[in-house]
Amino acid sequence: MNELQNFTNENDEQVVTVKSSLIEANELIKAVFSDYGIQNEDGEQITRKEFADLVGQNIWLAADILGIELD
Repeated sequence: MNELQNFTNENDEQVVTVKSSLIEANELIKAVFSDYGIQNEDGEQITRKEFADLVGQNIWLAADILGIELD
């Protein structure tokens, strides 16, 4: 029973991680098309490269959890 509970908890955590990664990637993409631009945690504008890296990290994390291989 403990193993089943651990599996369920781990699965729930993965679902939350996938959802939050995709939501964050979506928010980043929307922000790049807004008048506000993209800012880091310190409120500084970030470069296109930094933006692409952030979006990519979120998409790769979600794909990895889902077992999707991205090339």
